[in-house]
Amino acid sequence: MNRRIPLSPGRRLMGDLSAASRAVPRFLIRGRLSIPRARAARAALPAPRPPWTTLFAKAFAMAAQQHPPLRRVHASLPWPHLIEAPHAQGCVMVEARDGEETLLAPARLFRAHDAPLPDLARRLAAVKASPREASPALRWMLATGRLPWPLRRAGYALSMGLGWPVLRLGGNYAISALGEHGAELLDSVSIVPVFLSFGPIAPDGGVNLHFAMDHRVLDGSDAIRAMAAMQAALEGPIADELAALDAPPPRD
Repeated sequence: MNRRIPLSPGRRLMGDLSAASRAVPRFLIRGRLSIPRARAARAALPAPRPPWTTLFAKAFAMAAQQHPPLRRVHASLPWPHLIEAPHAQGCVMVEARDGEETLLAPARLFRAHDAPLPDLARRLAAVKASPREASPALRWMLATGRLPWPLRRAGYALSMGLGWPVLRLGGNYAISALGEHGAELLDSVSIVPVFLSFGPIAPDGGVNLHFAMDHRVLDGSDAIRAMAAMQAALEGPIADELAALDAPPPRD
């Protein structure tokens, strides 16, 4: 006999995000990066290594420092306009346990462009270990998930209309990837201007990079610039940082 299962706050949250994301006119674009130096530098590190998501998050944040449109969100209230942040604000979606429920919890990354990779990795680990304590955005979203659905949907519509709540709770960009599990996530529900995902890293350092972007904010040329800047960041300063993590400490 079939059994009815009430929706948890986490499932209601994903339903609300799915409904809200339909209002975002997104375009999809895929490119391929070549990052053999970053791959080799990370592979040389002892476990636990910085997750690939932290490397890509930092690379995108560095690209956004060079290209301001990547730091913008759309707002329609009181009239259509764009809001530009001083630096990229992003979140990495991590799978976390909350009691008996598995959640996709947002790990907010502030100033990832100049944050050390170990610090970014610790932020992700903290959200995985204790999502409610380490993610204020998740606490807020789960709290709203207990409200009647008309209030929830109206709250999301207002937040997207104002723009700045999206920036504060989600950011300019979100990353969710299954590449480390041998799969590619082509798209996902999202209300932030940029949703980024990547596939498995090939032995030669090749990797597919996927963007879903808000067409009210960005164009295909912005995605191309972002990919080029991300590859330069991964093969340059980020690979250098990884190599420095493996370097012996200096002698007195």
